[in-house]
Amino acid sequence: MKTKALLLFFFSLAAVQCKYENLPVIGIITGYDARLCPCCGGLMINLNNETKLYEGNFYLIDNTAADLGIPAGAAFPIYAQVTYTQLDRCPGNVIHLDSFTKIK
Repeated sequence: MKTKALLLFFFSLAAVQCKYENLPVIGIITGYDARLCPCCGGLMINLNNETKLYEGNFYLIDNTAADLGIPAGAAFPIYAQVTYTQLDRCPGNVIHLDSFTKIK
């Protein structure tokens, strides 16, 4: 009887879907994407402590620089605490920044 109750408990845990909050992470905006392709252009951010353009695991940002309060001619890299949502376009390489706070 205890075995059935234990199995039922584990199956009920497996059926419950957990919702993860959009936790803040440190991101480094490395500059503008100058490639010419359908899914290119805009600001680039790296979430793995890489400061060079096109290096490491980088994402394209859906927001404009003006949306984030980044002035024209800003010096890169820009370190920020961000929360983001990954968008379902351009093979998962585009994110929308839900919050953006410069830290350096």
